[in-house]
Amino acid sequence: MDRKHQGIAIMLVASVIWASMVVLAKALLSSYNYLQLTAAEAVFGFLAVFSIFLFREGFKIPRLAGIKGKDVKRFLLVALMGAIIAPLLFFFGLSMTYAVNAALIAHMQPLFIAFMGAYFLRERITRADIAGGLLLTFSVVIISSRTIENLTSLRIGNLGDLAVLISTIFWACTAIVGKLLSRSFTSAEIVSVRMLLASLFFIPLLAFTGQLAFSPLLALLGIVTGCGYILYYEGLKRMKTAEVGMVELSTPFFAAIIALAFIGEAVTELQIAGGLLMAAGIYVMAMGRD
Repeated sequence: MDRKHQGIAIMLVASVIWASMVVLAKALLSSYNYLQLTAAEAVFGFLAVFSIFLFREGFKIPRLAGIKGKDVKRFLLVALMGAIIAPLLFFFGLSMTYAVNAALIAHMQPLFIAFMGAYFLRERITRADIAGGLLLTFSVVIISSRTIENLTSLRIGNLGDLAVLISTIFWACTAIVGKLLSRSFTSAEIVSVRMLLASLFFIPLLAFTGQLAFSPLLALLGIVTGCGYILYYEGLKRMKTAEVGMVELSTPFFAAIIALAFIGEAVTELQIAGGLLMAAGIYVMAMGRD
């Protein structure tokens, strides 16, 4: 199996893992609040990523001793946006919307990354980016409407869908800052520090408010998230970013199947159309940059 096919296989596994995470989180929200889920993702995600990193590196400690002042700010931003604000908004939104909605809306991220990259990193915006962005925007309107009746009556989404959309913007910001950090640090180091800093924020907060909680399923949520990050970066090593984005589009498909099987959440015909439109939008953006 060549590197590209290895990357495809790895990203398909990552997509199944992330789809499972969304459905698991939706189920856990009946017993825990979104703050507890975000904390569990950070703490157990860090333990999973850091353990894998130590094992792969022969139990060598990450080389963060010589970190510069500018990078300290970037690490703090990555932790704040990507491991505190974004997941808090995502789980808050997930508590009020459907798992499939959340999985699909979260895939607006390539659009925000493209335009933020143009502004902050001086990357070029192409006609394909604009065309793909329009398709992605319209797809989210369709997905969040769920039915033709809602769409024609302009009953488009709810507060949960909006919270997931805003969380996606924060994750896109995280990707931009993470790209700057990747010039000096490995992906495992970035993800480990990101989740460690978030853990140091959430543990005292939950202890102070009397909301500390533990269960095997909460631990599984964090471990699944951490493993998803590791597989994502392994896929990036073997494939182009555009190709990774295309394979990752299978996540909502797997989320729909898992949500239907385990929590009885059905997908409407309009949402299927919206998912296809989203796939077309990301394809246009990806091929325009290839």
